[in-house]
Amino acid sequence: MDSKFLVSIVILPSLVDKDYRYIKDRLIYSEVDFELEFTDDPRKSNGEIVIFLSSVDLPERDWLINIVKPFFESDVGVVGSKIIDKNEKIIHAGIVFDKDSNPYFIYSGLDRNFYGTNKYRYFNCLYYEGLAIKRNILQDIGGFNVETDLSAEILKLCYLLNQKGIRLLYNPKAIIYREDREIKLEKNKMYYFPQDDILFYQQDTVQVDRSLIVRSYNINLPIKKCILCNNVNISFIESIGEYDIYKCSNCGLEFSNPMKAPNYNLLWEIAEDYRHRVDNWDNLYKIHKDPNYIEGYFSIPLEIIRFVSRMNENPNLLEIGFGEGLFLYDAYDLGFDVYGIEVSSIAVELAKKRILSGKFICSRSFEIPLDWPKEFDVIASFEVLEHLEDPIGFIDFIYSHLKPGGILILCLPNRNRIGAKHGNIGIMDNPPHHLTRWERRTLEYILDKYPWHFRRVTGTKPHFNIIFSSEGLSLPPNIILTIDNKNIELKSFDIIKLWRNFFDKLFSYLPRDYGRILQAFCQKAGKINFDLKEFLENINLE
Repeated sequence: MDSKFLVSIVILPSLVDKDYRYIKDRLIYSEVDFELEFTDDPRKSNGEIVIFLSSVDLPERDWLINIVKPFFESDVGVVGSKIIDKNEKIIHAGIVFDKDSNPYFIYSGLDRNFYGTNKYRYFNCLYYEGLAIKRNILQDIGGFNVETDLSAEILKLCYLLNQKGIRLLYNPKAIIYREDREIKLEKNKMYYFPQDDILFYQQDTVQVDRSLIVRSYNINLPIKKCILCNNVNISFIESIGEYDIYKCSNCGLEFSNPMKAPNYNLLWEIAEDYRHRVDNWDNLYKIHKDPNYIEGYFSIPLEIIRFVSRMNENPNLLEIGFGEGLFLYDAYDLGFDVYGIEVSSIAVELAKKRILSGKFICSRSFEIPLDWPKEFDVIASFEVLEHLEDPIGFIDFIYSHLKPGGILILCLPNRNRIGAKHGNIGIMDNPPHHLTRWERRTLEYILDKYPWHFRRVTGTKPHFNIIFSSEGLSLPPNIILTIDNKNIELKSFDIIKLWRNFFDKLFSYLPRDYGRILQAFCQKAGKINFDLKEFLENINLE
């Protein structure tokens, strides 16, 4: 940084003595290589960056450098601080809005090290204490009136910033203490996780009591019919976050209102549970071929494409929502011309690096590029349907681009899997992550709208597996990958062999209807080079 760079500190009025010598001394002795000026009127500030502080704020020693640093490293216009109380509880770590445009502090009352509070995040609104903004931006939007209601003024300021497309960055390393404040988590308060803060919802609610986010009443206008079969006999289940959930008595579909998906391209950029797929690709590729991986998740699909590659000359395969590209790479390795559609630009770039001859696009729409084949020997999609706003349009798209005799491989979570059937749905099987939940009869209903040569819907075979990592031992009825940010491993231990043998035997008696994943294997009517029905008859799917 240029030592001539000037930062203006605006001390906001407070109910206590306006003497801010303590905070001034604290900041002057910070290890920074730029100049400071102090004022109580932002109109008199001369710095290129203007920072608002209250006279009762106690910044950590490195707060100043952390609040200024992002302006030199990115194109942000505003940076906000993490504010914590005397008991190390969160006062502010970002502000979001509910469906009625009411602002609230989503982390207020949680521990200072709560997972979501330690991530760099973009918000629609940040608190005024510890807020840094470029002076030219502040002047452009009409300034900040410190002589009025500051809460109303910050909402106005953030609204104007959003209107101009200026990004507001929350910096978890810029920490301020308020020793005069004490925040408590309100156990009987309903905590909302709205659509514009999907990242918090997906990654962090697993650490919050589910009773805080689930309601027994709908919050949106009631839905009158099923989105899949148009049946009017639907029932409200519950409301979670900004979404109401309904169930159809006819087809069994559970669906959300609104049917609004998050920005998955953004999630791939900044969410750890997506980024680890890139960092651990080699291990994931090795694990996904293990017959125990998610109840043999890929076993039958891999056998199908292996036989298709032998029976067809120059076969091609399209995967929709290919994620880290494990199955695409399998198909490429078997001699398929591979094509992929994915909402994440990161996933697309990863696929291009590993499969040089493949063709991939980043898109949210159901469209085939003009230079691609119009029909495919195989179309595959693994755990995508439940994320989509238009499931019927998705199946229409797939069917229209299958060759006569072409094969569809479709996998998605089973609503009747063991845990979910007995009440443990899991936070990730809720909207907005999953907009729909599917039973076997539901998937059969939508597929039976099309004239297949053969159609089979089944579940993966329930069994007992053990995953161990540095984060601890888990004994789930199906595989759960745990991540230590360095490796993902599948291990077995002698000390629990007895239990494993017992549960393996117990789960062997459970039918596939209770498996974690529903799998649909369909063959379009037309010329048949490879008879899918005959092939599956040789596999025990009971």
